Amino acid sequence: MITIPLPYMDYIKIFFAVLKKIFLAGLKQLYSLDKNIKFVYNNLVTRIAGIAQLVEQRIRNAQVACSSHVSSSKLFRLPGF
Repeated sequence: MITIPLPYMDYIKIFFAVLKKIFLAGLKQLYSLDKNIKFVYNNLVTRIAGIAQLVEQRIRNAQVACSSHVSSSKLFRLPGF
């Protein structure tokens, strides 16, 4: 076991107190960074989902438009043909 003279104990306590503050400050920064990353991720996912819905809607509209062209062409036939 190492014995440390008493005057140095105060310096060691201060050293560990500073290390603790630095460590806790780092944890706080990581936590806030984690929250920011989650916010950006959720925002991005929401935007991508919105774009995907718009694309799906356009595809459905195009499919409906094409199917109505085929069926509507029968309406313009002349009688007897």
